[in-house]
Amino acid sequence: MEAIDRRLASSSALDRKVASALRDIASFADAGPCYASTSWGKDSTVLVHIVATLGMDIPVVSMRWPEVDNPDSALVRDAMLARFPHLDYREFSEPVAWCHEACDWLGPSGLDYFRPVREAMGDRRISGIRADESRARKMRLARWGVATQHTCAPLSRWTGPDIFAYLAKHDLPVHPAYACTWGGTLDRERVRVDIIGGVTGTGRDRMDWERRYYPDEVASQDRMKQGVRHVTPKKSMTRRKSC
Repeated sequence: MEAIDRRLASSSALDRKVASALRDIASFADAGPCYASTSWGKDSTVLVHIVATLGMDIPVVSMRWPEVDNPDSALVRDAMLARFPHLDYREFSEPVAWCHEACDWLGPSGLDYFRPVREAMGDRRISGIRADESRARKMRLARWGVATQHTCAPLSRWTGPDIFAYLAKHDLPVHPAYACTWGGTLDRERVRVDIIGGVTGTGRDRMDWERRYYPDEVASQDRMKQGVRHVTPKKSMTRRKSC
């Protein structure tokens, strides 16, 4: 798959998509203050790199929930910030606790997960979402196009192979979770890296996947749900990944 990524990296079609994304971002930023959001997954890492090379003063923002964050996302963040120290990077954080009524993790903002970011940065956001990830996103692109007054999705027309090809072309850090596919059984494009646990995206055997590749984090969350004091895992419980 890496060999295919490197082969696709030389595609002229990819170059055209990059040029289009640059124009869309520049046009959106020219219309007023905005920020680029990232979860440090594959799509938003590409977005951050494009913003970093655009030469415009666009803040890069990440929202974190420490109790449920995927711990490997910090590896991508640190690698990108070391490579692009000029980025105006801002990180927001809120604690969360398990809500039995909602069967989900909730913080001070409730279901309005990104309220701290919106209050601090405004409501004009550039995101790395792609239309091929869901029917709702395809409908959004068809109705509103790449950008509206408040949102810009410059990677809307990119495919998963486009994203991995871009990462390979620029030797960008790739989140380790994308190699955790049960020996290639899972489609790496469908692996989620934003948080561990919760109700969003629980299909496609996500819960079993999390217990396989992030057992320490899942065990810690299970204790939190039961109100049990956190206990430092023994060495025998340290995470092992098959890539």
